[in-house]
Amino acid sequence: MFKERIRLGLTRCTVKNLEPFQDGHCHDELNNQECRYDGGDCCLDTVLTNVCDQCLCKEPDKIVSGRDQSPCLVNGQLPGVCQDEFNTPQCNYDNGDCCGSSDLTWCDICKCLDPRIQEVRGNTSNST
Repeated sequence: MFKERIRLGLTRCTVKNLEPFQDGHCHDELNNQECRYDGGDCCLDTVLTNVCDQCLCKEPDKIVSGRDQSPCLVNGQLPGVCQDEFNTPQCNYDNGDCCGSSDLTWCDICKCLDPRIQEVRGNTSNST
């Protein structure tokens, strides 16, 4: 097990199960410097977010290189509240908060832009 940690460069990572490391899904518990930011899984062009809550790109080199992740990195994304600044592909469409019965007091546009949710609902008008 320790040889695997050495091979992956994860000797300072305190997460016990490294099986999900760099598996294409963003894992919050692995998305830190010690765990090498989940091997980049949280900064992919299409982030798989079914197993994370924050799902943010935290890799300093990805942020500095101009990848548009800055809105996701600021504190203030509220669960259950539609916020236009987080309703982007990079921020996982505010985790679906602009689709359905969410609090709309913090948004101006307040539209469901998540194509996955629209597809499920059969809605292509980009509105809730």
